Amino acid sequence: MRFGLLLPNAAGPARALDASALVSLGEAAERYGLDSVWASDRLATPLRGEGGANAWREEVLEPISLLTGIAANTDRIEVGTLDCVLPLRNPLFLAKAISTLDCIAKGRLLFGVSQEAASGEFAALGVEDYYEPRAEVADEWLAICREMWRESDDPSTFEGRFIRFGYIGAYPKPIRKPHPPIYVRDEGPGALARLAAAGDGLILDAASDTAEAAARGPAAREAAGREVAGIEVWAHLPVAPEQDPAAILDAASALGEAGVTQCLLAPGPAPSLWEVEGLLYALAAARG
Repeated sequence: MRFGLLLPNAAGPARALDASALVSLGEAAERYGLDSVWASDRLATPLRGEGGANAWREEVLEPISLLTGIAANTDRIEVGTLDCVLPLRNPLFLAKAISTLDCIAKGRLLFGVSQEAASGEFAALGVEDYYEPRAEVADEWLAICREMWRESDDPSTFEGRFIRFGYIGAYPKPIRKPHPPIYVRDEGPGALARLAAAGDGLILDAASDTAEAAARGPAAREAAGREVAGIEVWAHLPVAPEQDPAAILDAASALGEAGVTQCLLAPGPAPSLWEVEGLLYALAAARG
């Protein structure tokens, strides 16, 4: 079982985020032997109707920027976007940002993608027309990224439903070849089709029915005629500083028996970063 840490890069209205402390926590995750650190995505929080009272005041650090800081201060640990919401970003800008991050990380980037965000978030960012067809938009944006990352001396061209361009260059290419591995957030049939077509792994939303959920990724790849061996399945494991490290490792082992290959430790926004680092230290000692 490999272990990642979901950074608490989002805090409730009553808490302030310390970006430097989160970078230090990423460094600690490397020091204590974890395999990866991940950051979740939210660009705008609507005022009404979505997220509850005062949800708009939530502090969230943009994941690509945060992971760039961690990548620049680490040497081994992989850095991952948990759920980069593809339709919210211009695809050419996104391809460039991800390629730049992978260059800074020297090939250590894991690209987790999503199609889901609140309708108000789409509207606030001026892409409300993409909300209803967001599954198609996400697929097209991912295809554009792969085209821009293609290792070739020829210019890139693309003819899609939403975007068309011709004869442009985008260099440098990502360090990892053919591109950073793509992890698809488990969001229903559209996401499974995306995984079958272009994904390298599945990120489960919840631990309920884990065995059934974990089987969906390999099944989707097999149905599409793609290689099943090597597909990765990530699952969240909620943890708290007061937990016994042995109990956490037992829970991770149970996930492994259910078909999960990668365990994403999720401390949530409540503990202090100092408490999270203490938990990582205790887990490192328990793992030996």
